[in-house]
Amino acid sequence: TEMQAAIGLAQLDKLERIVRRKAEINQRYRAGLANAPGVTFPVVPPQVTPVHWFTSILTEEPGRMAEFLQSRGIQTRRLFYPLHLQTCYSGSGFNPRPAPNSVWAYEHGLSLPSSYQLSDTEQEAVIDGIHEFCLSSAVV
Repeated sequence: TEMQAAIGLAQLDKLERIVRRKAEINQRYRAGLANAPGVTFPVVPPQVTPVHWFTSILTEEPGRMAEFLQSRGIQTRRLFYPLHLQTCYSGSGFNPRPAPNSVWAYEHGLSLPSSYQLSDTEQEAVIDGIHEFCLSSAVV
C-alpha cells in the first residue's frame, strides 16, 4: 500500500546507520566473547559481507544457556529449525537431501540480542551473562 511504501522509504533513510550499528554490535560480541570457554562464532567466508541481522554463537548447550540468560532477563532465540524437518512439509512430497550441517547449526546455535537499539550497557550484560554461564557450567 502507499502507507507501507512511505514507511519503507523512511526506513531506507536509516538503513546505513542500522547496518553500521549492527556490525558494531557483532564486533563487540566477538571481542567480548573471544575467550569464553565453549563459545565460537559461525565462520564468515572472506568473500561475504554480512549485515548481521542477528549475531549468533555456537555452543554445546544452547538451550541451557538460553534458560540461564532468560533467568537474568536476557532474551535469546535458537537458530531456525531446519526446513527439511518442519512438520508442515511432512506428507507434502517435499523430500530434500539430508542436511546435517543445518541440523548441527540448529542444535548448537543461539542468537543473541542484536537490535540496533541495543545499548552498550545492555550488551555488556549479555556478554557477562554468557561468561558466567560458561564458568558455572564448566563448558569446555
